[in-house]
Amino acid sequence: MTTLRLVPRFELVPPIVCAPWCEYGDGHPNCFHRDDQSCWSESDYLELELEPVGVDVLGGPYPSRLGVAAHRPGGDAALQVYLHADLVQGGIDVGVHLTAAEARKLAAELVRAAETIEETR
Repeated sequence: MTTLRLVPRFELVPPIVCAPWCEYGDGHPNCFHRDDQSCWSESDYLELELEPVGVDVLGGPYPSRLGVAAHRPGGDAALQVYLHADLVQGGIDVGVHLTAAEARKLAAELVRAAETIEETR
């Protein structure tokens, strides 16, 4: 006996107009839901010299790191700066969403703290 299983057919949502900095820039035409049509800028990670280094699955070094990217979530959510912390100690893998003003304030505070320790040398 043959059993017929009906599988619901999902329709793709129409492409969006990507942010000018979107790493794909194609409107995300192969998405089934608007929330999947998010834009990400290119990002770069900074390996943290003062944090512990772990071991990856292949036995190589896995450094603690911070990354940052511009992000436009799907739907009508506000543009944001995404800060990713991937820290070996404690197994921390967390993302923080910042407004542009918050990101600028954080950047200014980081510069101020860096200048403070450099003046102490």
